[in-house]
Amino acid sequence: MALAAARRNTVYEFETDDQTQEQEGHPGSSVRGSYSWMSPTGVIFTVEYVADELGFRVTKSNAVPLTHGGVAADGNQGSFVPQTHNSYRYL
Repeated sequence: MALAAARRNTVYEFETDDQTQEQEGHPGSSVRGSYSWMSPTGVIFTVEYVADELGFRVTKSNAVPLTHGGVAADGNQGSFVPQTHNSYRYL
């Protein structure tokens, strides 16, 4: 069963028995959101993110691996930002 609901500033919200997704903010300006899913072994993985003028960045997650230096995603890592219509630069 799927559930979709709307609240003020809600861009998108979706929920099933084993996955969820929610986005809030203003499309084209700044959106914060999260999604989660349950693995076949019953582990729930979650990703929280922001998408704004700096691009899409993971702010917290137990699904995104740590860097080689042991640093977790915190939203301050680089992101891909459009430079022109069809080219991207890495920050």
